[in-house]
Amino acid sequence: MRRELKLLLIERNLLRVEVEQLRAMEQEARSSEAFLSASVNRIVESRDQWRREAEQLRALIGRVPPWSLFWWRCLGAFKMWRRQTDQLQRA
Repeated sequence: MRRELKLLLIERNLLRVEVEQLRAMEQEARSSEAFLSASVNRIVESRDQWRREAEQLRALIGRVPPWSLFWWRCLGAFKMWRRQTDQLQRA
């Protein structure tokens, strides 16, 4: 009878330790879940912000007259051509 009681006490202590470990693991899992949830929320908010900014830029570009865009492209091409000719002259 004594031996059985000692074995039961040992088993109870082992179960108590296991329950404490499981509680610690559960707390860690909850903490990780909260962190990941907050990270996902920040990513979604950032994505939404970038999407709004892209829509605003698209609206701004839509208001620019086509001839103006053509003019700026020509000016950029001319500047690039000038840089290349300057580099060739220096070489």
